[in-house]
Amino acid sequence: MAKLEVKLLSREEINFSNGENTFGLQIFKEQYKLPNGKPRTYWKYQKPDVAMIAGFTSDGNVIGIEEFQPGVGASYLKLVGRNVDEG
Repeated sequence: MAKLEVKLLSREEINFSNGENTFGLQIFKEQYKLPNGKPRTYWKYQKPDVAMIAGFTSDGNVIGIEEFQPGVGASYLKLVGRNVDEG
């Protein structure tokens, strides 16, 4: 089976605030070239020193919610989560 190659074209950190109340959040815009030759933009979010905890039902299903995103006009599934401030 042939390996499909996705090539990173560029990665840019987006400065979205003067640092107040961002809790270390970083946002990156990445441009990739897909196997079909078309470019694709992905947004990545990074936050230091966090842990993700996922809830499971007794029969092994992941607990998530469907949320409508007005900016893109579509719904998507996500894990339930919140931020907790230190202390």
